[in-house]
Amino acid sequence: LKTSVTVGGSSVPEEVVSGRIERGSLIVTRRLERRRSFEFLYSGETPRTILVEYPISPDWKLVEPAKPAEKTSDLYRFEVATAPERGGRAALRLREERLLSQTVVLSSLDSKTILFYLGQHEIGNRVKSVLSALNRMKTELSDLTVRRSTIQSGIEVIYREQERIRSNMRVLQTTSELYKRYSQTLSEQEDRLTAAQKEINGLTAQVNLQTKRIEDYLSSLGTLE
Repeated sequence: LKTSVTVGGSSVPEEVVSGRIERGSLIVTRRLERRRSFEFLYSGETPRTILVEYPISPDWKLVEPAKPAEKTSDLYRFEVATAPERGGRAALRLREERLLSQTVVLSSLDSKTILFYLGQHEIGNRVKSVLSALNRMKTELSDLTVRRSTIQSGIEVIYREQERIRSNMRVLQTTSELYKRYSQTLSEQEDRLTAAQKEINGLTAQVNLQTKRIEDYLSSLGTLE
């Protein structure tokens, strides 16, 4: 047919095109885009029109060209004109897009994800205001949880140390100096354990309160865009 064809294609990174809050969830719409290219080199002496058939994907919308020369139930048909006076070169560029909707429960979002959505220009200021407030509250909750875990780890270290000390005390005379020192250490550790447990109880109450605040805040939200 005196015609050679080079086919290429690429995908464009998806982008967020809108976001809204509804019933405690963030509903995000993303746009996916894919491109195909057809490069023709025609070596004939008379003009020729090439017909390109391209499959229709139900979930994808044709963006470029705006419309095909023909359309069947499962194919687009495009006409590409070639001419010797143009060196026999011609090209067809196809661009399709697809919109995807994703629903995410706001209470399940972590800080990294929230910051990602805060950086999206297409998400409105009202939604971003909610995300910023949620991020602050979740950061406070995370700080409380980390503090509680740190203290709990310290308690576990003391328990292991007490087991070691008690094991050593079993082979000592109760009147020995080392036994008395061990007894003093255990007494001091018990005081530390009491104080640590009291602090954990206080932090647990704060964690529960902050969790309730987040739940109440999210349940108070209506529909925002």
